[in-house]
Amino acid sequence: MKRFSLIACFFVAVGAIAAEPSRQLLIRGWEFSVPSFLTQKVHDGPDFTVTYLSSEEKKMGMGIYEGGHPQEASKGRPGVRKEEDKIAGQKASWALWEDEVDGAKRVRFEIFLAVSPLGTPSDQFHLFGYAASTADLDLLRDIVRSALQKEEANQTAQTTPGLRPLRV
Repeated sequence: MKRFSLIACFFVAVGAIAAEPSRQLLIRGWEFSVPSFLTQKVHDGPDFTVTYLSSEEKKMGMGIYEGGHPQEASKGRPGVRKEEDKIAGQKASWALWEDEVDGAKRVRFEIFLAVSPLGTPSDQFHLFGYAASTADLDLLRDIVRSALQKEEANQTAQTTPGLRPLRV
């Protein structure tokens, strides 16, 4: 019995070390689970907002664009691979590709999600990211996959006439 207790304590301790501390980020009624090592910066434009999450140390980052008429960065690029997924109940398609920046390989993604089923088709999240490795890119993609849509907040944002993209 003592041996079982020691083995169980070991696995609990290893699991606690492996778990990355995170924080919740709420944007327009959507909640994202974000590892705490990523720094956050927000840029407000005239009719859009972009929340940037990045780590200089790990050479990785992502953006969450909220607003109308996002631009598709993967369009026309060679070697773009599409991968179907379901995020918070929405069917979505990842665009995945590689490029080079200052001689270093980067892997990238982008994906589009409707902010609300009640909103206009042009009112979207454009989520995009880059990393030096596929493993780090997968960590960023997991942030997107962690997204939960909080209906009440989203409906409030969509029924307010003239509301520009702001955190709810």
